[in-house]
Amino acid sequence: MKRYFIIIGALKWLGKALAEVMLDKRHVLFLISRSPHKDISKKAIHKKCQIYRILYDLSVINAKKGIVGPLSMSNIEIIAFIL
Repeated sequence: MKRYFIIIGALKWLGKALAEVMLDKRHVLFLISRSPHKDISKKAIHKKCQIYRILYDLSVINAKKGIVGPLSMSNIEIIAFIL
């Protein structure tokens, strides 16, 4: 099972909380920004495409369940900056 990271925002946001979600039998680790610009991130997601919105919603749900972990740079295969 491959690991994918979709990261919202800029490099300075790396290291923030990650929420782990399952989507189409793939592990998707989705960075939830805890920066003051969180609202900007939400708007950027909604402007891009539906998949980002779905991932964001799932990650928020999982974050509320306490499914979070540290960001491991060695595991990153895909980084998508969407701002």
